[in-house]
Amino acid sequence: NALSCDLSPAEKAEALVFTSREGVEQFAQGTGLRRTPVFCVGEATAETAKEYGFETVETGPGDVRGLALTLKEKGFHTIVHI
Repeated sequence: NALSCDLSPAEKAEALVFTSREGVEQFAQGTGLRRTPVFCVGEATAETAKEYGFETVETGPGDVRGLALTLKEKGFHTIVHI
C-alpha cells in the first residue's frame, strides 16, 4: 500500500529526485504524476522509475552528491526528493 501524504509540492516541482526503488514504488502507487522529469541516484532506481511509467528518467552517478551536481548543472531549482 502507498503511504498517504500531501503531494502538492511534487505537483509543482521542476524535477523529482528518487534515491531508492522503494521511494519510486510508494510515490508511483500514490499518484498518477509521470511527466515531471525524474532523476535517480543509480541504475536500479532509474529502472524502477521506467517500469512505473515515468516519461523522463535520468540516472545519476550513484551517489547523492553527484546527483545534486547534475541537477545544478541542468538548472533545476524546484526539486522534490522522494
